[in-house]
Amino acid sequence: MFRFRRYFQGLMLGLCCASLITFSWAQLTFDRTRVIFDQSQNQSSSLVVENTNTERPFLAHAWITDLAGNKIQEPLVALPFLQRLEAQQAKQIKVSMVGNKNLLPQDRESLLLLHILGVPSGTSSDYSQVTIVISTDMKIFFRPKGLKKYSGTQDWVKNLKVKPSGDTLTLENPTQYHIVIYGYNMTGADDMVQKDIIVKPLSSETMTIKVKDKISIFYILDSGEVEKLTFRCKKNTCQLEES
Repeated sequence: MFRFRRYFQGLMLGLCCASLITFSWAQLTFDRTRVIFDQSQNQSSSLVVENTNTERPFLAHAWITDLAGNKIQEPLVALPFLQRLEAQQAKQIKVSMVGNKNLLPQDRESLLLLHILGVPSGTSSDYSQVTIVISTDMKIFFRPKGLKKYSGTQDWVKNLKVKPSGDTLTLENPTQYHIVIYGYNMTGADDMVQKDIIVKPLSSETMTIKVKDKISIFYILDSGEVEKLTFRCKKNTCQLEES
């Protein structure tokens, strides 16, 4: 799901004038929800961005930051920094390696953010028109060479350790990869409880929930799809049930 920031141009003289305002809706769409950069396979990773507006061109500005919001220019860079997308036109943004690769850990996966800002190209003389600026943040998972390989699709998630204790549940990740949690489901519950958690490599996260007999953990695949693992728990130990 993308975040939209709307910047309004012109003067609005009260709600009575609302019917006089026209809107210029626009959207930048992407061919994926995350960027997987596996250095053992490629030295770059590309995604397709499309301007689905039928009338207006947009400028797409791309850059990369760490999770704290600090802009980085090496060892990964998003190119081109700025490009024009005509109405209903698609182009590529490429994430490439530059400079000192050792600025990122070489013994585990790194998580960065790709930011893409879509701005309408040109100006409008119609001051009753609302201009929409589109801002998108997308995760980049950078996997350096030498990480352990798994035979199945993201089988490292099966190494997740689930440890209940009173009213808390600790999720331990002993692998070199991130585990992205989307939510959970308790025994007898019909609906999934959304709980966005990223368990970093070789670290743990704690949730404030009380587990009785069984819990299913929903996680996000590289493709953006959601899968689940079910654990049967007894006292302070939970065992993964084979699907």
